[in-house]
Amino acid sequence: MRKVSDVEEGLFVYALVEPAEGVGWGSGGIDQASVYAVPCGRLAAVVSRVHSPVTEWPEHLDRYGEILRRLGKCCGEVHPVLFGVVAKNERELCRALLRVDEGPSLLGTALEMAISETREETGPSHQPPGN
Repeated sequence: MRKVSDVEEGLFVYALVEPAEGVGWGSGGIDQASVYAVPCGRLAAVVSRVHSPVTEWPEHLDRYGEILRRLGKCCGEVHPVLFGVVAKNERELCRALLRVDEGPSLLGTALEMAISETREETGPSHQPPGN
């Protein structure tokens, strides 16, 4: 199976939604991790923490699809993010989200590009455990 992210630990991003207070979706993410929203500005990223490289294993693809289906039932407008986008931490993710101002159909692609640009600007970073 092809590895789709070079980030070995971080936040796997499923989709972008409008921020909502206290919304969480329990477990069921990649590797059964908890799924939750990271609000930043006018958007929130729906994420789960990953602790190993994400691959195109059928189980990972199934989890991704299931989360998108669940979001579609509860969250109104959902903007899926390309499978395999992983942010190192919430700070990197929020910096990228705040840079995204394209139209809704381009949000997922714009987020992926913004994360890459943010990473290039800040260079390698170490994230302390638990952040």
